[in-house]
Amino acid sequence: MADVKIQIYGIRTVEDARMGIDMGAHHIGVSYGRIKRTAGQLTLEKAKEIFMGVQPEAVKIGLTIAEDNIVGLPDVLHLSGNIEGISPDEVMELKRRFPGLKIMQAIPVLQNVPIEEQKALEYIKQYEAVSDFFLIDTKADTAN
Repeated sequence: MADVKIQIYGIRTVEDARMGIDMGAHHIGVSYGRIKRTAGQLTLEKAKEIFMGVQPEAVKIGLTIAEDNIVGLPDVLHLSGNIEGISPDEVMELKRRFPGLKIMQAIPVLQNVPIEEQKALEYIKQYEAVSDFFLIDTKADTAN
């Protein structure tokens, strides 16, 4: 069985990030930049402060959209939202342009949709070669 990682999202301060790692989390996630429908986003400067201030063993997860917000910041870029909005080839291009950057692809599991109608396993097969992590993300049945 694959290793399970503990990830804490919504980190807003260095103190919270450090406490999460001290309590056993492996990943700390920070939402920053200008992401639609994500409340409480931090500025790029605040994200840098958190990423620089957390323990060295912490894996820093960035949820952002602008490429200039990637360089030298997160260890892992969390791709979320419409999975069909970025192809596996486009993910590979991101990895080529940002060597060392890992990718966490969110896999949508739709509420109120029978398991046999879910596309989660199809998406995992499509993105397996270009993703370092998968995150199962429950979404409203009107999302994709």
